[in-house]
Amino acid sequence: MSPIKIVHVITGLKRGGAETVLLRLVTHMPDFEHQVISLTDTGDLGPAFEKAGIPVIPLQLSARRPSIHQLVRHLHRLKPDLVQTWMYHADLLGGLAARILGHKVIWNIRNSTLDSQTKWTTRATVKLCAHLSNSVPSKIITCSQHAQKVHEDLGYAFHKFHLIPNGIDCETFRPHTPWRQKIRTSLNISQDTPVIGMVARFDPQKDFPTFIKTAQQIAQHNPLVRFMLIGPGCQEDNYVLRKDIQQANLPIMLMGPRQDIPELLNALDLFVLSSAYGEAFPNVIAEAMACDVPCVATAVGDTAEIIGDTGLVVSPREPAALAAACLQILAKPPAGQRQRIIDLFSLDLMIERYKQLYEDLTKGL
Repeated sequence: MSPIKIVHVITGLKRGGAETVLLRLVTHMPDFEHQVISLTDTGDLGPAFEKAGIPVIPLQLSARRPSIHQLVRHLHRLKPDLVQTWMYHADLLGGLAARILGHKVIWNIRNSTLDSQTKWTTRATVKLCAHLSNSVPSKIITCSQHAQKVHEDLGYAFHKFHLIPNGIDCETFRPHTPWRQKIRTSLNISQDTPVIGMVARFDPQKDFPTFIKTAQQIAQHNPLVRFMLIGPGCQEDNYVLRKDIQQANLPIMLMGPRQDIPELLNALDLFVLSSAYGEAFPNVIAEAMACDVPCVATAVGDTAEIIGDTGLVVSPREPAALAAACLQILAKPPAGQRQRIIDLFSLDLMIERYKQLYEDLTKGL
């Protein structure tokens, strides 16, 4: 019996949450045949897909050229058993192209916030997808309960939703004392100095001003604490961020984008996510927990469901509450964060859930 063939259609392959989950998915399901079509280019992650033997077809479409003709042509040639689309524009174009050819479609929703700051083209796409959700997809996968509720309220067909939380590779993200020692030695930080960090791209969604105000209040209570910011835009040439840090007179290390995230997470005593909105299932929280690092986060998306009783969750944009929660965790670190990820949000569980859905939808083909 030939393997089930799945073509994944995604808006692009920059380094992000949805793109990373797709990479993990296709590289851990050897019993299925996967191919990826990017509506734009191969982005940051394209080479990783190719290295894993997953073909990537970049269509180089743009907002001015959103034609589905190329997509229909490629899908006709590939003859998939299922088409799975990722993110709104791919849901719309990929879903319509697949249905034109009679293929079953799975939409995949990763976002949880749409407001006045969201581009009008995205809002229009979401509105159209909501209208088509009864007829185009067989299932709509969402990675978080919060995202599902948001989209049901927007008019998406509630009976089509299928919750599959993101899965974390607990072999890659694991506690490892030598990593902690190496990173701290390279940064000239003693092994017993408290270090608080955040991994996030520099974006208004992540609310860096709240992180900096929180760090300021923590430093007033414990001047020994060091702080670390990791991610695209979190580097010395970011004038806005550097100016805010200098004005706050804080010991915040700007690490920039890094490839050694598991090692850096091991160097932390506490992981913080200060996001104000937009999160559905923040992978970085689960990754930190898999490294046995306790977390304090704002109540956006499914952060509370991920953290459970192994950390603390506070309201967004409240630095005083965030600081108090951080000091509480530093004073009495909780246990059980890694085991919670293994039990509820491991990569193995996510893969098994996707496998079951794929098999259910292709029965009788």
